[in-house]
Amino acid sequence: MEKAIGDECADVAAEVLGALVVCDDRQAARVLDALVKADQVFLTGQGRTGLIARAFAMRLMHLGLKSFVVGDATAPAIGPQDLLVACSGSGQTRLTLTIAEQAKRLGARVVAIVGQPQCPLAEVADITAAIGDLPPEGAAARLLPLASVFELALFIYAEVLQVRLMRRLGVTESEMHARHANLE
Repeated sequence: MEKAIGDECADVAAEVLGALVVCDDRQAARVLDALVKADQVFLTGQGRTGLIARAFAMRLMHLGLKSFVVGDATAPAIGPQDLLVACSGSGQTRLTLTIAEQAKRLGARVVAIVGQPQCPLAEVADITAAIGDLPPEGAAARLLPLASVFELALFIYAEVLQVRLMRRLGVTESEMHARHANLE
């Protein structure tokens, strides 16, 4: 007999929470500093992780930061005063790694938000924020398949960064709402 859906949701939430409670405050503070100091912020990630990076870019724009998604037709050039936030659960997604390496060559700083702290992306980055030390895909202790735990934890982590940025920048929800899309 299957568990009740609410119980299974609670089990999944506990697994995601387990990935979040080990996040390092110093790493988060360094990420926040880099976001605030950057002239422009570019975000990248692949697959579902990329969708969450896109959502974070939207929230940064709502906060009044110049934020862009790598690969969008309207994304400008990156330069030395800019920041790339590269998200990857494994930290070895080839395209994300290539983009991070190119950003470094162009003089931009790189933040890596990863699920595995020891990874190629972390080696390229100026700042690494690890969301847990997630078990490898296929590990018996995991409830969710593939990179779902990282993706859910990344979304929550980005939301908490947003709240901290709101406080730090003194931005109100009303101000954010004024920047929200209004053509839909």
